Amino acid sequence: MQSIIVSLNLVLSLVTAAGGALALFRPTTLLGATRADPGGSYYVRLYSARAIPIGIAAAILPFLLRRPGAASFLFVAAAIQAGDAFAGALRSNVKMAVAASITAVVHIACGATLF
Repeated sequence: MQSIIVSLNLVLSLVTAAGGALALFRPTTLLGATRADPGGSYYVRLYSARAIPIGIAAAILPFLLRRPGAASFLFVAAAIQAGDAFAGALRSNVKMAVAASITAVVHIACGATLF
């Protein structure tokens, strides 16, 4: 069971990082709009600057760090995903809210198995 959760965490974390990278090149993907205004482009760059390194770290740290260290990082990553889910809900972006919620739950589950 632990290997399934860690593998699912790996996949979702890499998808998060890839989404951040994709948003840099296609900001409208993240914004859900046809055009990105300057404020939207700024938001996308902020999101990407956080999503890419945290997504990569959340993917690989369970394999590199001792268990409590990786678990602690995953709990922080889960809190960040919960914030993204809240932001998605506020913007009526159902895909963002659901995806971030699922990823937060997986980070918590993975962290719990590593603790």
